[in-house]
Amino acid sequence: MLTGEMVLDGVPLTIEASFGIALYPEHGDDVEELLRHADAAMYQGKRGTADIVVYTGERTTHPTQWLVVQAELRHALERDELVLFYQPKVRLADGSICGVEALVRWQHPERGLLPPSEFLPAAEQSGLIEPLTAWVLRRALADQAAWTSVGRDWTVSVNVSARNLEAALDKVADGTYDGVLSAMTDTVDREKKADFVDYFSAGTSIIVQRGNPRTVADLSDLCGNVVAIEKGTIQAELLHRSQSNCAGRPMKINEYSTNADALLQLRTGRAVAVLNDFPPASYLATDSRTSNYYQLASATQYETGLIGIPFAKNNSQLRDAVKGALDRVISAGAYADLLQRWGLSSGAVKAASINGAAQD
Repeated sequence: MLTGEMVLDGVPLTIEASFGIALYPEHGDDVEELLRHADAAMYQGKRGTADIVVYTGERTTHPTQWLVVQAELRHALERDELVLFYQPKVRLADGSICGVEALVRWQHPERGLLPPSEFLPAAEQSGLIEPLTAWVLRRALADQAAWTSVGRDWTVSVNVSARNLEAALDKVADGTYDGVLSAMTDTVDREKKADFVDYFSAGTSIIVQRGNPRTVADLSDLCGNVVAIEKGTIQAELLHRSQSNCAGRPMKINEYSTNADALLQLRTGRAVAVLNDFPPASYLATDSRTSNYYQLASATQYETGLIGIPFAKNNSQLRDAVKGALDRVISAGAYADLLQRWGLSSGAVKAASINGAAQD
């Protein structure tokens, strides 16, 4: 498919591909680092003649250079030096363009057009990733509006860093986001920051390697062992509270930016367990693509509570609209059918609710 010619707005185009490879653990200990190094290798291939490049680390930027890049990037945002390119997304069934993906580049006044590998790592190591992402979103939405006005009904995709998703609830609280379309455990403390539309009930499950080689059955079995967890989650709070039950044998709790990083530690044997909400944990243990690696330690769910979608407290219109939509899905029976299909009927609620944690 990549070698064939395609036509975009009457212009024949030929697509070529470059592939970057980063190997675990030689080139990184977590998903973000591996992706960053694979991306750097890919752009090295684009600059050279090789289509497939394995990361070597030879061009790794010195930390002091990142400080220079960060300072220049801050000015680039002020001077509007960033540009967006759009990569078409092609429907394989008929070859038509169904959308585009936004790709950010930096038109550096001295170094020319720079790929993401030259500046995104520096942005992610500082607070610049947030204004950079905001700029990309604004420009992509403006461009999409312009396309729509001339009859090009294309969806646009924007990649965001895991750093953008950290402290998402705080972004709802300060008005940066109207809401976060993510399953999030509703608690009384969290309801101080946002209004939750609750639609499911679940607790925390323990995920272990397939075969459960360390015979983990409950939280007490994690004492004295390494446990990987996504930072800032209810599960991380549960683990830290459980330390008091590990007399003389505390858990070593390693916290990561993403759940994918935590699962990588489990899969490679660097941790004995990961804690997740029951729905995604159950999915990992039963889906054919992941069940060879993971299973639930037991059927036990810890600290069962409501799961919902957080919305800004000053946006009751959006909150109520989503609640109404969920109520219609529940009353129509589609909600029950969906949960049954995924083996999650035990967590069904009779109706969506607002700030259910405060009502318990």
